[in-house]
Amino acid sequence: MSLLRKTVGIFGVLGMVVMGYHFFVQELPESLITFLGAGLFLVWGLFLLLEDRKRIWGTLALITSIIFFADFFFIL
Repeated sequence: MSLLRKTVGIFGVLGMVVMGYHFFVQELPESLITFLGAGLFLVWGLFLLLEDRKRIWGTLALITSIIFFADFFFIL
């Protein structure tokens, strides 16, 4: 298993834990959730661009991460 796959897996699990905690407890700031979502989509998009031959899903994930980062900086 490549290092990139391990990194995506670790970030994915951590992101799901944080999002689940935020969903049930709702004590995390909205800016942290937005930044985490942007980071997850960025890593996922880079992984898909490296692994996928069609490259459409990786491009969509990167565009989504740009939207999340823009929202994050707009919140601040």
